[in-house]
Amino acid sequence: MYRVFCDGLPIYDTRDDEQLTLIAPVLDLQENTSGSFDFTIHSKHPQYNNIKRMVSTIIVYQDDEEIFCGRPVEESSDFFKRKKFHCEGELAYLNDTIQEPAEHHNMTIRGYLELLLNNHNARIGDESKKFYVGAVTVTDSNNSIYKCTNYESTMNVIKTDLIGTFGGRLVVRKMNGKRYLDYLKDYPRTCNQVIKFGENLLDFTKNFDMSDICTVVIPLGATEEGADAGTDTLGKPITIESVNGGKKYLVNNAGKAIYGWIEKVVKFENVHTPSILKEKGLAYLNTAQYENMVLEIKAVDLHNLDVNIDKIKLLDEVRAYSTVHGFDKFFPVTKMRIPLDKPSQMVFTLGLSTKRSMTEMNHSTQQGIQQEIEALPSPNSILQQAIDNATNLIHSALNGHVVMRPNELLIMETDNIDTARKVWRWNLNGLGYSSTGYNGTFATAITMDGQIVGSRLVAGSVSAEKIDINYKHSVEKLIETSEQNSNEYTDGKLQGYYTKVETETSIKNTADSILLSAKQTAENTVNSQLKNYSTTAQVKVMVDGVTTIAQQNAEKYVNGQLTSYVQKSTFNVTVNGINSMVSKKIGSDEIISAINQSAEQISINASKINLNGAVTMNNNVQIDSYGRLHAVNGSFEGSVTATSGKFTGTINAVTMVAEGKYYIVDSDFNKKMPVIESVQDGSSDTKFNIGKLASAYSGSRASYISFWDIGSEPYMDFYADGFTFKGNAGEFNIENCNVYIDQGRGLYDSDGQDIVYVETNNKIYFGPSSRQSSAGNETALRGDTVRLYSHTKGAVYLGGSGSTAITSDETQKNIFDINERYERFFEKLKPIDYVYKNHGHRHHLGFGARAVEKALLDAGLTTEDFAGVLIDKNVTLSADEMGTEQDIFFPELYSLRLAEFIALNTHMIQKLMKRVDLLERNK
Repeated sequence: MYRVFCDGLPIYDTRDDEQLTLIAPVLDLQENTSGSFDFTIHSKHPQYNNIKRMVSTIIVYQDDEEIFCGRPVEESSDFFKRKKFHCEGELAYLNDTIQEPAEHHNMTIRGYLELLLNNHNARIGDESKKFYVGAVTVTDSNNSIYKCTNYESTMNVIKTDLIGTFGGRLVVRKMNGKRYLDYLKDYPRTCNQVIKFGENLLDFTKNFDMSDICTVVIPLGATEEGADAGTDTLGKPITIESVNGGKKYLVNNAGKAIYGWIEKVVKFENVHTPSILKEKGLAYLNTAQYENMVLEIKAVDLHNLDVNIDKIKLLDEVRAYSTVHGFDKFFPVTKMRIPLDKPSQMVFTLGLSTKRSMTEMNHSTQQGIQQEIEALPSPNSILQQAIDNATNLIHSALNGHVVMRPNELLIMETDNIDTARKVWRWNLNGLGYSSTGYNGTFATAITMDGQIVGSRLVAGSVSAEKIDINYKHSVEKLIETSEQNSNEYTDGKLQGYYTKVETETSIKNTADSILLSAKQTAENTVNSQLKNYSTTAQVKVMVDGVTTIAQQNAEKYVNGQLTSYVQKSTFNVTVNGINSMVSKKIGSDEIISAINQSAEQISINASKINLNGAVTMNNNVQIDSYGRLHAVNGSFEGSVTATSGKFTGTINAVTMVAEGKYYIVDSDFNKKMPVIESVQDGSSDTKFNIGKLASAYSGSRASYISFWDIGSEPYMDFYADGFTFKGNAGEFNIENCNVYIDQGRGLYDSDGQDIVYVETNNKIYFGPSSRQSSAGNETALRGDTVRLYSHTKGAVYLGGSGSTAITSDETQKNIFDINERYERFFEKLKPIDYVYKNHGHRHHLGFGARAVEKALLDAGLTTEDFAGVLIDKNVTLSADEMGTEQDIFFPELYSLRLAEFIALNTHMIQKLMKRVDLLERNK
């Protein structure tokens, strides 16, 4: 019968005390969920005030077995002060913690579940809500998964990353005061009780997808050797004709009588034996195709009537049988609804409600070879995971039957070889395990011919004739000598006295690659400082190439500072090319050399390349064994330095630098024209002459140009009666220097007209017209019209009569209407009367630029919407401009374009005129 406890005190037990009753206690259990328990407690109940929401622990027992543990999460009261509680099961504790954002590479399923539970335990604190990883029988084909977490609850991560990807089911198991979470591929137990129509089956509803049902199956196996897939579309697959009376098909006569003849081809591409192929075909025809059948039944658990009858539990596989309704099959119990006070009204859900397809399986992405090696668990952790898992598997097997037969020993989940599906058989020929029954396929076996069959082998050391896999050697030493054996550091590698050395070699085989690796790690401690050293070597053979890596790492504390060292060599061969790289990194400094070879080219990258002997490139460039360079042509960027040289042909130079006194001479060392000469004029000044040369600088003033310095100032002088620059639209640019025009001098065009002319009174004229005299120190712009032009903002014309014109062509503008925001801006403008502070005495009428900006913002506009406000950053105005004794710096200086206000004034006046006109007409 059923009992309920709250924090160790009974609240439901009708056998002992009539007061210990609950109203409508209903327990709901479901696969991979926390389950729930609902009940109402009356006000006279002795524990009425002791049930605390989110704090109390509620446990439901069937006989002496715990079938539910959880906490009350909802509480309500009715008119009669009865309290109604809703409790959630203990798996909900995993909703109380989240998994931080992280990437998890190259992990086993067990390792990933253990990581999630360890994170949960570290955060939860409360020992009563912690979980520890138990038996894990769900596996991944690559045994290496890649997952990411990102602030999801622990339970959600388990459901999404594990159950949602790999299937399986969660089972909470308690042992030695700890709560273990088993993650099982198969259902853990087969119930001996049968649910049978006419005995304990009261009612049922059936849900079955008929879209894939068949009554006739044609099983096809692997393609026979020698079949030519290029000429034979179907190849030559193995069939069952030889073991099935010449027929390729199997028939379910009971199903055919109901549904008729429905054929289906089922392929078993890895089956090479006709007899095994027939077994698999029968299994599919009679069992596998019904995996999606779901029965919701009302049945009596006969255990409640007779304790000697096996009780039905959640996740049990139970045989449901009814010839009248056409089913006889083992179904998993995936859901149970148990009214504790009315157990005869129990409702069971048998079967899976959803079908998983292969497209739902998320195979792990292959990572880079270095990540794989670094992420490989150490031999200790691999072996320990296997030991822990085996231990939990053995501990969790709390049922089973040992059957002795004349020639063999059987261990099964039932005591009948016809109904049992999980079977260990041990006879003279070997020991094997089958999950498909007494005659089923034995995927795990040790046979008398020396063969060991299994999906995975885990051990400390396995030796064979030709290979060693996962060899581990660990040596612990005592420290007998200290600093003298640990302070040496040669080329970044620790030469110390190691207190621990561990070596690992492994072979990892996945669907598309083979990884061979060897790794040695060492640790030692000197002066309480840790020093680590490791070397790794690995070869990865993939379908599209081979990669090898050798790497050495070291760390050492020197004067309290960590010095790190990494040296690595890689060699990668693919169908596209060959790549090799060698790198050395000490601290933050790294040196890398690489060679990349493809069908088209070879590239070499290195800080130093040493080539010994003669080198020839394309027969056009050669470096002989004496270091002499021979080339057909050459182009140099940068400087060329040589002690001597000889050139034939034309020399084109952009810049030539002469130091001291140098000449351009012919082969007989006779001076040629034009030449550059460095000469002295009798003073301390050195001059460089271009043009006709004299033996020394003298009074002769032939046409040449001289460059020299006067003191520390550079100087350039023209010695010529006339000087002309000629060329095709050439330019004479003077940048970052001053150009001086003496009074009475100017720049003229080819007709002798003035372009710029400076009068003796410092008056400057611009434009081709006759010079005019005028008193005063001022600047004049001559001509009928002066045009000031900006490429982006138009032009301003100053007319001869004093008028000003600004370009304003509509074809050069994007036109918009003046909207109500500008009208609000106009209304907020505040004209002011002002006098300038430092040098003003007259009154001006206008606006304040900062006040105009505020009016813009208040109207919903910015200075981008109205160009009348200008804000210049970091401006310095001179003392003359400001009327002050010194210059003034402005972080921000505001200005107004008053012309921008004219159009807005016109718009508002027109709007006002319309209103006046309207008022006049409505008088």
